[in-house]
Amino acid sequence: MSLTAKKIPVGKYSFFEYYNTGTGAANLSLDESLNPGVPFTLDTVRLHLSVAVGSVVDFRIYLSSVLGSAHNLVLLSHAMNGVQDVFWGPDREMILNYGDQIVMSLILSSGNVSGLNVTGWTIVE
Repeated sequence: MSLTAKKIPVGKYSFFEYYNTGTGAANLSLDESLNPGVPFTLDTVRLHLSVAVGSVVDFRIYLSSVLGSAHNLVLLSHAMNGVQDVFWGPDREMILNYGDQIVMSLILSSGNVSGLNVTGWTIVE
């Protein structure tokens, strides 16, 4: 799966929304990375599953920093046992560098349909 982008200019900023939907197959993992190609701020990450996860797996969101592995950061590690929806946003504004990536991962069970939505802002030059 890959993320689809929707960008909406608002003055000197551009609101972005990346999203995907897909059907789980045996041993399929949700493994998405977001890199808008410009400095950006992260607003929300939303995940919806058609069926709550019955096993012990974690939904992880982390920053893969362009500055190197010493600057990588786990933003969320959420146990998904019995969970169908996750809505997460940073506590305060996160300004991310050009080249930084937000990576989201989860192991899906067979037949589980997932929807992932990531929103944020970029500055329009």
